[in-house]
Amino acid sequence: MKCMVYISLESRRLTRADIHDILHSSRQGNQARGITGVLMFYDGLFLQVLEGEDEVVDDLISQLRADSRHQDIRILLDETITQRHFPDWSMALVDMADLPAEDRWLYRHLDRPLPELESAQLADRIRRLVTSFQAMVRGAPTAHAS
Repeated sequence: MKCMVYISLESRRLTRADIHDILHSSRQGNQARGITGVLMFYDGLFLQVLEGEDEVVDDLISQLRADSRHQDIRILLDETITQRHFPDWSMALVDMADLPAEDRWLYRHLDRPLPELESAQLADRIRRLVTSFQAMVRGAPTAHAS
């Protein structure tokens, strides 16, 4: 089983209805595939955590690369896990405003190249971000269920 975290940019300006449609279809598709995770959308940026069987997650990423709503998909973390971070969520939605300030670093750097994308430091920061998402989903009202 793997955990993959990616970011992408919207290819056109998305409305709230578009985001709701993405969330709804993600939940349905992910549940059928056995994928769990979290979606965050903020100011034109998607950040998504996907968990599931390796081949299934890889197939979904291929589909996302072909989705006209995304562009510039960058994988930030791709690692083997033994336990899911979000076992009860086919796709939770989190709000960046609820993130601790130290976990908002990624958004401050997206308008320029991220040379640290290949570094172990980035992987550690992404893992910490996933942990923040876990805490948010456990009890926060922003991890919308519908």
